[in-house]
Amino acid sequence: EQEKIDNLSDKLQCLSFAYTLNISESPIVSFSTPSAMANLLEQPDLYYIDSILATLGWNLNDDIFLREEVVAAKSTPVDKPFNKMHNQDEIIGHMISSRLLDSEYKESTDDLFEHIAVSSVIYKAWRDETKKEEILKTIAEIQEGKWKVSMECLFDKFDYGIITADGKQMIVKRTPETSYLTKHLRAYGGTGVYQGNKVGRVLRNITFCGKGLVDNPGNPYSIIFNKNKKFFGAVDRKSVV
Repeated sequence: EQEKIDNLSDKLQCLSFAYTLNISESPIVSFSTPSAMANLLEQPDLYYIDSILATLGWNLNDDIFLREEVVAAKSTPVDKPFNKMHNQDEIIGHMISSRLLDSEYKESTDDLFEHIAVSSVIYKAWRDETKKEEILKTIAEIQEGKWKVSMECLFDKFDYGIITADGKQMIVKRTPETSYLTKHLRAYGGTGVYQGNKVGRVLRNITFCGKGLVDNPGNPYSIIFNKNKKFFGAVDRKSVV
């Protein structure tokens, strides 16, 4: 009711958001799902890219990924669409596998991971020659580092993350009594600050539903790997571009 008073009803109708991340240009070779194993043959009509889909904690949009929420959603990116600029009418491929990675970008466990990563394919074969040329041009631009990727997810509720002025962190459940905080969230037009405290949105019941190819980077932890480095091997940070 408080959010209705604050004129946020329309914005809260669709609880979804997109998140921008970087991509790599070589396939993930250690995925073991059937679809990924089949695609390790590097079929000529597919272009393979790897990316960090999301990272635990606060992102630059003040949305917050909790470990337990990402663990529950870790398999949901598989077989979801890959589009261009978040346009659902411009599907260019799909995601084929997902894995959890630690802070060194090695495959990790549910209790130690920092990132969720995906392997994806872009469709190279098109009957429409104009479309085919556009896709090949886009792939060339990806190789030049001109594009990034942006996560898409759905969630059916959220709570509030608070960082106080003295650095203490807490989660405040969204209730009729606390919903006055919604209007202060950046996602709904606020400043992300309430009475000197930083306020973020804790996403609940996440489903990763897609990924967009975009030109606006957002995740400070996303990187493009050197093509000579294995995605899940030890990463020499000096070789990362």
